Amino acid sequence: MISESVEMSQSKDLEELQRLIDEQSEMYPLGPTIALTYLSVLKDCEVHCFNEGSEVKKLGGLHVIGTSLHESRRIDNQLRGRAGRQGDPGSTRFMVSLQDEMFQKFNFDTEWAVKLISKITDDEDTPIEGDVILKQLLALQINAEKYFFGIRKSLVEFDEVLEVCV
Repeated sequence: MISESVEMSQSKDLEELQRLIDEQSEMYPLGPTIALTYLSVLKDCEVHCFNEGSEVKKLGGLHVIGTSLHESRRIDNQLRGRAGRQGDPGSTRFMVSLQDEMFQKFNFDTEWAVKLISKITDDEDTPIEGDVILKQLLALQINAEKYFFGIRKSLVEFDEVLEVCV
């Protein structure tokens, strides 16, 4: 009934819905009332979202903070995209720890990273940034993607064998 009422709200104008409510016809006993209520709530949500969006833009936009890297670059890029849609203000920052699961799972050379970090700074809490580190992280994600692609490819091959056997 609700989905029919939502469809009705999209196909009939407000005056027609109000007329159907006033008639209280047997054919549409509750549908027009639900449709009108849906339109009212939708209007309120649009106003609220517009006001909230304006407030976020005034404060500098959406700032996404990633606490670890995903095994897929696509997921990280989707997060980055949330921060600056169609010219909206915003930023993205990823905070990565050498103790992250992905580093352990894909045999990242943490010793190399620790030596590099110790040469750069004496303080453990100082953020380390740079193109060399970004390239290493990108390579790690690419290796993870290749690994999971291989697993998916093997599953497809096993499924094909099973289909032939059955």
